[in-house]
Amino acid sequence: MGFIAGCLLLAVITKTGWDFVRNPAERKGVVDGLLAKPMSSIFLIVWLTFFLMFFFGMFIPSLGETELGGTGWTVWQAGFFGFFGMWVITFFVKLEDMDKQ
Repeated sequence: MGFIAGCLLLAVITKTGWDFVRNPAERKGVVDGLLAKPMSSIFLIVWLTFFLMFFFGMFIPSLGETELGGTGWTVWQAGFFGFFGMWVITFFVKLEDMDKQ
């Protein structure tokens, strides 16, 4: 089941990347969205990165047990704490309000 979910996740990432590279309208839409809400976009990209670290770290053991920079933390541990730490932050900070000044 995890393999199927991983394949679907990889397919979505690949399709999005392919559309970004090949379709100028899609690329303009993504860039405009990033420029319209920069802090929300950065927050979501970091959150997604932690999710991918945790997910692939759990289901690909050779990747998940890789130590990060001599800290003693493995990929899946950093992804776990980062992903759920970002999730806890969303209880206190609304994404819609991050870009308001």
